[in-house]
Amino acid sequence: MSRWKYLRGIIGLIIGCIGSATAFGADESLLMPVDDIRPGMKGIGKTVFAGTTIEEFDVEILGVLKNRTPHGDAIMAKVTGGPLPLEESGVLAGMSGSPIYIDGKLIGALAFIPAIFPKEPLAGITPIHQMLRDAEHVQSVADASFAPFVEGVRDHESFQFRPIRTPCVVSGVAPQSMAFLEEQLLPFGMTAVQGGSASQALIEEINTELQPGSAVGVQFIRGDMNASGVGTVTFRDQDKIIAFGHPMFGGGTVNFPMTTAYVHLTISTLINSFKLASSLETVGAITEDRLTGISGIVGQEAPMVPLDVVVSGNGKTHHYAFEIVDHPLFTPLFMKVASFNALQTTERSTGAFTISTKLTIEFEDAQPLVVEEQFTGKSSPVPVILGAFSPLDTLTETPLSPIAFKRVSLEMNVTDQMRFAEIIGLRVGQDEFSPGEQIEAAVTLRPYGEKPFTVKDSLVVPEGTLQGRFQLFACDAKGTSTFEALRAQAKFHPQTVEQLHRILREKISSNTVALTLFQVRPGVVVQGQELPSPPVSMLSMVSSIRRSTGKNSLTQGQIVAHAMIPTQYTVAGCASLEVLINGHLKKDTVEEPIAEGKGEEIDE
Repeated sequence: MSRWKYLRGIIGLIIGCIGSATAFGADESLLMPVDDIRPGMKGIGKTVFAGTTIEEFDVEILGVLKNRTPHGDAIMAKVTGGPLPLEESGVLAGMSGSPIYIDGKLIGALAFIPAIFPKEPLAGITPIHQMLRDAEHVQSVADASFAPFVEGVRDHESFQFRPIRTPCVVSGVAPQSMAFLEEQLLPFGMTAVQGGSASQALIEEINTELQPGSAVGVQFIRGDMNASGVGTVTFRDQDKIIAFGHPMFGGGTVNFPMTTAYVHLTISTLINSFKLASSLETVGAITEDRLTGISGIVGQEAPMVPLDVVVSGNGKTHHYAFEIVDHPLFTPLFMKVASFNALQTTERSTGAFTISTKLTIEFEDAQPLVVEEQFTGKSSPVPVILGAFSPLDTLTETPLSPIAFKRVSLEMNVTDQMRFAEIIGLRVGQDEFSPGEQIEAAVTLRPYGEKPFTVKDSLVVPEGTLQGRFQLFACDAKGTSTFEALRAQAKFHPQTVEQLHRILREKISSNTVALTLFQVRPGVVVQGQELPSPPVSMLSMVSSIRRSTGKNSLTQGQIVAHAMIPTQYTVAGCASLEVLINGHLKKDTVEEPIAEGKGEEIDE
C-alpha cells in the first residue's frame, strides 16, 4: 500500500475519532462500563458450537488492563464450560466477538488469546463501549484506504496477546491451493480451513436471524469456489450489528457481503482449535473494519466484482465463474486465490510447464485493458498467477484516482513442457540505410533442449531521420522494459489514469523479441508524455531545471523505430549491432549545442 494511501487512512481515522455520529442507540442500562468490572466476577458468554443454536459458556474475570492499547482497555478472563468443554479445547477460532455478560449486562466481546501455548483457557475481552465508539466513526472517502491490520512476527521470549484467529472457511478448493491461500491470509491473522458449502435444502430450511451469539460470515469469494471469514455477533441494534471484537483486516470503511453461517462441527487440535462453518445466506454488508471489531448493516447490499477464468490445455477447456469482494487490497488478493485454484483444479501441479495468459480488465468508465504474458518453468505455478495479475495490482495501488472495475477475466493456455529460448545472435543484410528504407533483421534463438532457429522482422527508417550512427537491439521483454525505463524515466511516472493505462497496454509479453532502433540524441518527457523532437528552447529549459522531477526530464536517447516478434517461447537475452543512417543533418534542430543557463521551469 502506498504511503499516500496510508496517510489518507490515518486522516480518516482522526476524522472518525472526532466525529459525533450516533449510529448505535445502545441502552446504557444493558451495558456494564469497564470501570465497574472487578476480578472474581462471574458471567457467561454466548456463541454457536453446532448448527445455528446459540449456547452458553462460563466466564470468570481475572482483571482489567487499563490502556493496553492507546485509549483502549482490556478485560482478562478465564473461559470454561460449553459442550466441548473449553478447558480442554481452548478458545476456538471463530469465537471472536462472542458477547460476554455479567449480571445480564453486556461487558464486551471475546477477542484475543495468549500468543504462545497457554496451559489454561485464558482470553481477553474488548469492552463494549470501545466497540460502539469505533463503530460510530464518520464514514469518509479517506477511510477506505485505512492501512490493513498485519500480525507482527512474535518474539518467543516475550509474552503478548494476539487476536483470536478468524477461520477463513473455503469450499471447492484443491488441496494444493490451501498452502497458497494460507500464505496470502497469514499476515492478516486468518486461518485457512478446508470445508464445504451448506446444501440448498439446509439454507432454505434454516431461517437464521442474526443476534448476539450468532455465527456471522464475511464473504470474500463465491461461485465455483467459496471463501468466508467466520466469527460471532456481539451486539445488534435494529439493522446494525457489531462483531469480532478485533479487526478482521483493519480495512477501515469497507463494503463486504455479510452472511449468516452454519457451524458443522468444532475441531480441537494441540496446535489450533476452530469452528468448521459455512456461509448460508447473504443478509447485509460489513461496512467498518476497525481496531475493536467489525460492524455492518442488515439489508444493505455489497456489490462484488465478477471474475471469469478459462483454463485450456491437452485439448480440453474448463470455465470457472466467481464473484470477488470489491476492495482495493483484497480484490487482487482473492482473484489470485480463485485463479490459482482454477489452475490447480484443472492441471497437474508439478513438472515442466508453459502457460500463456491473457488478462482482460473491464472498467465502468474506460475502454477494457488487455495484457498478455507467458511463463515457463519446472516448479510451482504461483509466479504465473502473481505475474498475470500484476496489472491489476498496479491499478489498485495507484494514487491517481479510484478505479471502478466492472469485470475481470483471465485466460490460461497450458502446455506440459518448458518452452524457453535464449537470444544468441542478431544480423542485418547491410551496414548502411537511408530514411524510408527497411532494415531486415534476423534474430537467432536457442531453445531449451532444441536446435537454434531464426526469426525475422523488419523496421522502417522514418523519413526525416537525421544522419548518424544507431544501435539496433534485439532483446527480451525484461531487458527492453529496463532499458526504456532508464532511457525515459519520467515516462513511467504517469500523471493521469489514461497514461497509466497506456503504460500497461504497452507492456511487452515475455514470449516476444523486441527490435529497437536507437540513437543517442536527447529528447524530453513533459507531464508523462514523451516529445521525441522538441525545439532547442524546450531542451534548454528542461536541462536547466536544478531539481529533478518525476514527470519532466530529458530522455537518454530516442527510439527511432521498433517492432515486436512474437514466438512460442519465453525469451531471455539481448543482442545488438551498430548501423549507419545516411540522413540529412539539419542545422536548426537539436544537433545545435544546448544552451546552459537557468531557463524557465516547466510546470511540475
